[in-house]
Amino acid sequence: MIGSACAMPDLPSPEMATPMPDAFDVAGTPVYLPLDHPWWTVFDDPRLNAVVASALQKNLSIVQAVEKVVQAREVLQQQKAARLPGLEASADARRNRSLTGAFSTVASVGLSAAYEVGFWGRIHASEASAAYLAQAGEYDLQTLYMTLAGEVVQLYMQCLYLSRLEELTRNQVVIAKNQRDALRRRYETGLSELSDVLAAESSLVTAKAALPGIVSDRRIVQHALQVLTGEWPESSTVSDPDPLPDVPLLMPGGLPSEIVYQRPDIRAAFFRIQSADRNVAAAVAERFPRFRLTGGIGHNWTQSAGPTLDGMVWNLGAGITGPVLDWGQRKSAVQQRASMYRSQVAAWQESVLTAFQEIADALSQNERSEAVVALRESQLETAQKDYRLTARRYEMGLSTYSDLLAAEQAVNTVTSTLLSASYTLLTDRILLAKRTGGDWTKAVAEARLNR
Repeated sequence: MIGSACAMPDLPSPEMATPMPDAFDVAGTPVYLPLDHPWWTVFDDPRLNAVVASALQKNLSIVQAVEKVVQAREVLQQQKAARLPGLEASADARRNRSLTGAFSTVASVGLSAAYEVGFWGRIHASEASAAYLAQAGEYDLQTLYMTLAGEVVQLYMQCLYLSRLEELTRNQVVIAKNQRDALRRRYETGLSELSDVLAAESSLVTAKAALPGIVSDRRIVQHALQVLTGEWPESSTVSDPDPLPDVPLLMPGGLPSEIVYQRPDIRAAFFRIQSADRNVAAAVAERFPRFRLTGGIGHNWTQSAGPTLDGMVWNLGAGITGPVLDWGQRKSAVQQRASMYRSQVAAWQESVLTAFQEIADALSQNERSEAVVALRESQLETAQKDYRLTARRYEMGLSTYSDLLAAEQAVNTVTSTLLSASYTLLTDRILLAKRTGGDWTKAVAEARLNR
């Protein structure tokens, strides 16, 4: 009767309602995707590697996450200690006076022990719950490493992109100024209209107006990058107009869907399900009686007007306590924790679906960006051919200097467009690497926790 009243509630198993597809459905050439080591090393940029390493060591969010893992481990240690016998020492001394005026001295020392016999698994379930939560905290730390690395690399590449864009914009200003000056000379000789000069002046002002925003954006990005590395946002981290690195081949065709379950955030959510399950078991065990063993040993001294009395004393005992009438409190606690378990299962299912969507979206974005870059490269090739043709015609006297400047300006404009497209593809590669996770976070997290 007690067993039926205190049985475990019916809990759903942590699995997806429908099977996950075997692979992500996206076109692409099968290439290498580094999941077992830091993926940003494929850029072969020592300065980038140093910035990421600094962020992984100094970032203050990492420090907080590490301390949360330490706290979870200490809770686990407390739960482990709860299933072992407790031992306490005591000492006491008293001076008494009776109504007749007689004095006596009483002293005692002793050791006492107590132990709860875990017949129903309450203590073991609580310990297991704490262990699962500690493991989930470690995966939370790995998730933070995964996210932080992606953010740092993306900001670093954005700095390079903005530096290069600033350089191209300054070239655009020079070209626009030369074109305006050429049109002024033609206007002074009656070969151009005033409207052409005014249009060239407007283009020059537009090119100049773009510079302050680019410079400001680059500084803001540098500040964000420095804060992620635990530094004051002052000195420049990336200022040289280095070219963007070659886009690594990080998008394999037919990427297996099982990669979703390798993400640390998914693993953390699963371990929280296990912790919630053990919490339900502990709540069920609370409805059963508790058995407790006690014992003690000591020595007593009593000194009065008569002879001194002293001797060894000991005791052994056993006790049982259990609920008789709690007005449904413990039953409600079981239902509450069962609800929390079902909530954790739903959260895990949602996180799996979201992770699958994130990777699928990242693959689609990579596919789109690759197509855009290919088109921009073709457009640049055409603009360069037109510039070379215009240059030859100018040398032969068949084109004006303004025509040559216009062709050069077109090449510079298309170059900027290609730069933007290449940067977008690069950020899509970074996003895909971040969303696929990887095993590299495990070694980094363990090294940090074991310091």
